[in-house]
Amino acid sequence: MVAMKPWVRDAGRGAMTAATFSRRSVAVVLTLLLFASGCAGDPATGLVAAGACARPDEAVTATQLGSIRTFLEASAPGEAPATTFGSLMRPQQIATAPGALFIADGGLRRILRVDPVRSTFTPLLPLKERAAGLTVDRSQTLYVAFPGSRRVVQVAANGQVTSIFQDPAGRFVPVDVAVSEASRIFVADGINARVLVLNRFGQVVDSIGERGDRPNPFRSVDALWFDGNELYVLDATARRVFLFGGRDGPPGVIELGDAAALPMAIASDRWQRVFVADRASGKVIAVSY
Repeated sequence: MVAMKPWVRDAGRGAMTAATFSRRSVAVVLTLLLFASGCAGDPATGLVAAGACARPDEAVTATQLGSIRTFLEASAPGEAPATTFGSLMRPQQIATAPGALFIADGGLRRILRVDPVRSTFTPLLPLKERAAGLTVDRSQTLYVAFPGSRRVVQVAANGQVTSIFQDPAGRFVPVDVAVSEASRIFVADGINARVLVLNRFGQVVDSIGERGDRPNPFRSVDALWFDGNELYVLDATARRVFLFGGRDGPPGVIELGDAAALPMAIASDRWQRVFVADRASGKVIAVSY
């Protein structure tokens, strides 16, 4: 636990394995991963829920996909952009909850709530700035990280902004956000290379990599992923992924090395594979640990 800082909440508002995928497959892979369930419980906060992980010997197969036409498509080159919400323009972030898909589109300047079964969608929240991180909890409460205004916005399932988490002194820049089963909110602070841990009231209860009171394991903090068991922290500068909370002792470390020149996003699945999107190569790299 670290010394508390004066924050406010505004209410009312390893071994590396094969596997790379083409740039066209990145969106499909990440969407499938987000729908996959992970281990239950929240060891990072000392709480455990019912459920179990998939057996490690479960078969994993890949099926060749044919031509895919999505229900939300960007306009083809040369076509006039859509004047309704029937087409995406510049999707930037994506998050899922049971039965729903959330997309932050910088071109439409909206966060959309999508029903992937009925192929229906609804504008949920207007965007006045770039959303750098997007996550949703099991109650379909949405958390959006806005580095420009240095805040994390909490949005209820009905689209109402219920809370805004920010440091009144503006001493952090949220570049990503994740949330645990116990409503712990993990905020990647890009300017200070740390992860802030907030409770549901917006109070800072801990931090990882805090400069000044402990050795900082990070050179940068660029992306987060929480799988229900462990918190994954991407350090793009060092080309490493740190794992916190699911084991005793120091955090686990995955060395990406030369496999990823510009890692920018991470996700994991129940078979202990970490997927890293590499901006330099335009590929998603699968890492087993």
